[in-house]
Amino acid sequence: NVTASPGNGQASISWTASAGAASYNIYWSTTAGVTKTSGTKIAGATSPHVHTGLTNGTTYYYVVTAVNGSTESTESAGTSATPSLNPPPPPGL
Repeated sequence: NVTASPGNGQASISWTASAGAASYNIYWSTTAGVTKTSGTKIAGATSPHVHTGLTNGTTYYYVVTAVNGSTESTESAGTSATPSLNPPPPPGL
């Protein structure tokens, strides 16, 4: 259960903790269908993770993996966010 919320030049990636996970990796790309192989890795991330330095108007795609020791899970379902100067308000507002 991974979600990405856009901001100005950034995206906040959140996910539900997985039982037995010691840490999490995020893989991101500007190309849809990002995987562990094709994405850029952000190691040891915690939820929520704010990915900064992004270009407004560009869509960023994310997947998350759980890590326990030397074992890494398969990728989560993908999510995406498009940062903008005036991002939409968070849900519920």
